[in-house]
Amino acid sequence: EPPVSVANVLIGEPSTDDITTATDLYGKRVLFMLGIPKGDAHDWQDKLVEWADAYGRTVRVKTFGFPITGIEANIPGPWHMKVRCGAYE
Repeated sequence: EPPVSVANVLIGEPSTDDITTATDLYGKRVLFMLGIPKGDAHDWQDKLVEWADAYGRTVRVKTFGFPITGIEANIPGPWHMKVRCGAYE
């Protein structure tokens, strides 16, 4: 698949609950959680994702599981979906 650039994606650390849930449901360790902006219609299941970190290094991870999606109108702020990311092998 050709690369697609998505603006305004939030990259964060998973909570303890996110780590436990991902391990119990998928048997994988979640490394990052992505906050996806409202209005985004991309498919986020089992995709290779990469970005440059603050030091200019490229970070590559693979998404897994179903995205956690909320109702856009009921969620304040610009993000409405969380996507789990694990190690890319």
